[in-house]
Amino acid sequence: MAEEMFSSYITSAKMVFDFTAKHLFGYDPEKAKDKNMSERFTYFLQGLMSFPLNIPGTAFHKCLENQKMVLRLMKDLIDERRAMPEKHRGNFIDQMIDGIKTESFLSDDFVMYVMFGILFASFETIASTLTLAIMFLIEHPMVVKEQEVVNESLRMASVVPGFLRRAIQDIHISGYTIPKGCTILVASSALQLNPDT
Repeated sequence: MAEEMFSSYITSAKMVFDFTAKHLFGYDPEKAKDKNMSERFTYFLQGLMSFPLNIPGTAFHKCLENQKMVLRLMKDLIDERRAMPEKHRGNFIDQMIDGIKTESFLSDDFVMYVMFGILFASFETIASTLTLAIMFLIEHPMVVKEQEVVNESLRMASVVPGFLRRAIQDIHISGYTIPKGCTILVASSALQLNPDT
């Protein structure tokens, strides 16, 4: 059986892009017209450090082409949200579109470039960090064993005596009622050491 190769950076980058874009802008790669947007963004980033020669076939030219496609997607998202205000989700893009109505400095282009900048800031740093973490774990597998010991120690006994919560409604448990508004101390070590939980 041949081992299948994959790029941890490309895979991490795709995952981070899809997650960030979904939560900030409501972008769904499964429903999008262009399902390769995360790949386009990845290739845009890879071309940023190339020699700035804008000739078809060069890495820089591909970088600029991918940037145009990503910006076009963001413009389409803005237009789509504006056309369907009833689908207001309250996420970042909706807040920015609402802001355009009241703030004179906001424009579609400004919103589009802010969206692009946020994706860039979150995407590159997290994807690179995940890739380095995977590489270091592969090179030093004993770290995983050491971390398992730490995790099991924390599971078995916590240095935190407990945490406080306020009951938001009456809670009925084992014949007792904890009234709404009461403060409850949850002893985490009691839960962790209980064989029934």
